[in-house]
Amino acid sequence: MKISDTLYKMLIEQIAHELQNAYIYSNIQSMLKFKGLEGLASWFSHQHDEEDGHAQLLFDYLNDRNEVVDMPMVTPISVVNLSVRELIELYLKREQETTAKIEKLISQAESDGDRLSYTFLLDFVSKQRAEEDEAQTMYDRICESGLAENMALLVIYDNGLGD
Repeated sequence: MKISDTLYKMLIEQIAHELQNAYIYSNIQSMLKFKGLEGLASWFSHQHDEEDGHAQLLFDYLNDRNEVVDMPMVTPISVVNLSVRELIELYLKREQETTAKIEKLISQAESDGDRLSYTFLLDFVSKQRAEEDEAQTMYDRICESGLAENMALLVIYDNGLGD
């Protein structure tokens, strides 16, 4: 069964979203490193790699389904001069948006009767939900606790991330 035009376009948009996340997380990494938060910067380096891997997974899936992938343009999003709180809030928001977008992909695959895509996307969203949970935990630990506004405590927390 061929992937529907609608699902194909949505998958291409998802590739763009994953790549945009990767770029954003690299920018966040740079800002955190600039602020002297090496542990958090390292975390976002890992997040960049995961997002890049998601885009590649989608790319490979489309190729495996005999679809030609026309790589999408990615709109840059600047994080220059954002506070630590704003950076972590952006991270959580992006992960929540990503989960919602994948859930729409699942609904489309189901509507199309595309069992291969449906099964693939169920596995994909399962991993994504775990990433959203990680983002929520980071938000809770840094923003809800007040660490984001207390640089001395944030540095202590950051130093513990390497342990």
